[in-house]
Amino acid sequence: MLDRKDWIAVLAIALLVVAVSWRAVLGGVFYSGDIWHLQYPLRSAYAAELARSALPLWTPHLLAGYPLLAEGQLGALYPPNVVLYRLLPVAVALDIFVVGHLVWAAVGAYAFARRQGLRRTPACAMALVYGLGAFLLGRVHHINGTGCAAWLPWLLLLADRLVAGIPLRPARNTALLALALGMQLLAGDLQIAALNVLVVAAYGSYRLLALRRGRYSLAHLVTALLIGVALAGAQLLPTYELAQHAVRSAEPAPGPLAGFDHSLTPQELAAQPRSLPLLQSQLGVYRVCAQQKAAPSPSVLRESYYPNTPLLYGFSTANGLVSWVPARYAQYIEQMTPQMLNLLGIKYYLILQSLPIDGTSEAHDLDDPFLYNPLDDVMPTPLVMATAVEIEWYLSESTEWRNGTPVALLTFLTEESVDLTTVELTTASHVADWAYDRSDVRGSVRHNQATIARAFPARSGSPPEDHPGYVYRAVVQAPYPMLIHGLRLDSVVPPAHIHIERLTLVDQQGQRYLLSHLEGKSDHTLVYRSEDVAIFQNHDVLPRVFMAYQARAVPDDAQALSILGSADFSPRREVLLAAAQVAPTEPPTAGTERVELSVYDSRQVVVNVQAPAAGYLVLTDAWYPGWRVRVDDQEEPLLRADLIFRAVYLQAGEHTVEFSYEPESFRTGLMISAAALLLVIAVGLSGGLLFS
Repeated sequence: MLDRKDWIAVLAIALLVVAVSWRAVLGGVFYSGDIWHLQYPLRSAYAAELARSALPLWTPHLLAGYPLLAEGQLGALYPPNVVLYRLLPVAVALDIFVVGHLVWAAVGAYAFARRQGLRRTPACAMALVYGLGAFLLGRVHHINGTGCAAWLPWLLLLADRLVAGIPLRPARNTALLALALGMQLLAGDLQIAALNVLVVAAYGSYRLLALRRGRYSLAHLVTALLIGVALAGAQLLPTYELAQHAVRSAEPAPGPLAGFDHSLTPQELAAQPRSLPLLQSQLGVYRVCAQQKAAPSPSVLRESYYPNTPLLYGFSTANGLVSWVPARYAQYIEQMTPQMLNLLGIKYYLILQSLPIDGTSEAHDLDDPFLYNPLDDVMPTPLVMATAVEIEWYLSESTEWRNGTPVALLTFLTEESVDLTTVELTTASHVADWAYDRSDVRGSVRHNQATIARAFPARSGSPPEDHPGYVYRAVVQAPYPMLIHGLRLDSVVPPAHIHIERLTLVDQQGQRYLLSHLEGKSDHTLVYRSEDVAIFQNHDVLPRVFMAYQARAVPDDAQALSILGSADFSPRREVLLAAAQVAPTEPPTAGTERVELSVYDSRQVVVNVQAPAAGYLVLTDAWYPGWRVRVDDQEEPLLRADLIFRAVYLQAGEHTVEFSYEPESFRTGLMISAAALLLVIAVGLSGGLLFS
């Protein structure tokens, strides 16, 4: 039992821990670094669900949708989290969580040390070493790991009270140990929690042997362990379900914010990305995807929304860092082709500007793997009577080039591969520098501007200023209509200085052929560029929900992935179903199609459909256990489509389709937790031995 002097020591320990972590107490995010970019966004999504009095079971804004409750680093059902993130701003709640658990750990270590017979001074030293030592602070960027570790001295204390105190209040001590075990399991970091359970079991067994306690004492210890695990059932079962369908997440790309970073203020971290107005006004239910690169500076991490920060602004990201990634989704992302990118609903593709912008790095900083680069390549085309070629492009690091400087050679190829015509493309006549109106460029550029196709907002770091960026249009007329089967575009200057977005062939009937599509690539255009990020818009992105009137049964995932990646597969026209057979479909020959999202929420999606023929409604959100579908209030089989998405078969006509998330794992786990809680209460109120 702690006396008055012990309580004074406890108060002093708590104040000292708070004093050491004053930076967090005064505001901002405790230890910036990874917490801001990895943990804070997840907690923002979690807090948003709590704010509308909803259970944080799912978020549609991470990956293709993610079981938020099952995220092991979140602790969604941990009572302190529920209270803090429901009542306080996320940054304040996060800080109080970390500091509060450091205090809790230190006080618990002091109480355990005193129970072991240590005097106050060495007990205080032990408390401070544990509460402020590397074991806790070294894991503070995994916030809930700190939460779990803070419970360890309390678990040891309660285990010692249970084992050494029998037959004195064994039922109450059993209930307290079970409650503490359940709390630390709910805290979120299952690796630390499991380690704590093993440590408590080992320590309790050691004390039983040392004190020569009988089988009844062991029964009480085992009962406490089992009830403690059961108390966390509502959290553990969804997490186990996710682990069964997922793979361990890879570590984040290396960057300056790995681990701790004390160089940034909370205000600097919280500064909004400059491109935010552009994305927020355009995205809706579409997604963004950031190319994975090592980031050279904190501003690059912010401006590229790396890796979870889109959650802060309410739009969806196709990539992000979580403990577990659904295995099929990981395969989809790793082998993503342009049509798979379109199907995933990625409207904007972000490229980190990971090297200084100069003549050697420009190609690297604008390397969009889904965009076709025709430079120094023969481009096969349909056998057509060509009249013109249109090029949308721009130059970089070209201020010294004068009017008429040769840039590239465009060659028309006949069916016999004999060169008929070669046209020299030059500065001013056909193309110019992309940053023509930047102050340092405008003052030194030696060539005139070419015809402007479009402008986009840009910002330079040296000098720091906003300015327009330009894409230029060159129209190259054939001397007469000629039957060709290909084109060739050869660079005259170093290729890193030339950036081609669109190359379009025009035939005698006026039909246009985008070469990027002919090569199985996407139609992407640069819509924003700064010293930190380049943002490309994907003009081929598919809607979040649509009807497909062709279907193929492909139960094998590897085969489905291979078909999805092939250039001749059209995900808009045909859907691949993970089923042994499919219902017959036929493309409509008449009638009107209407597919409208009327509700798009974290756990419910409602679609109004008018289908002119029988087909499959495809929703490009993740298929996951617990999702169900009702068509006109009648439950129907929810099919896994195109490896990772959801689909349902519809007859021709008007329908209301409702997708809802009702996970059985959570329902079962909740019943187990409720039963365990009732058992804890009953055991705590009972007297004497439980086993006799």
